[in-house]
Amino acid sequence: MGRSGDDGVDILVQAANGEKWVVQCKQYSPPNKVSSPQIRDLAGAMLHESADRAALVTTSTFTQPARDWAKGKPIELYDGESLVAWIRKTNKR
Repeated sequence: MGRSGDDGVDILVQAANGEKWVVQCKQYSPPNKVSSPQIRDLAGAMLHESADRAALVTTSTFTQPARDWAKGKPIELYDGESLVAWIRKTNKR
């Protein structure tokens, strides 16, 4: 998991399809939101790790500029609401 000096990567994933993912996790309490500089940092970590895709997971939400910056890039954003929905869906299986 994340630690000081982790170069912005909390989890490295090798997907079944061969893609390499970097994942960063941010535990924020509202009203704090993930902003575009954090998405840019994640993009840099993705390049540094030679990853194909990246994901940022937060317990909070994203600013609109952060969502706009990630649009069209191989970066997935998961806010607290979508994280809870994913957990509920997974638990029903």
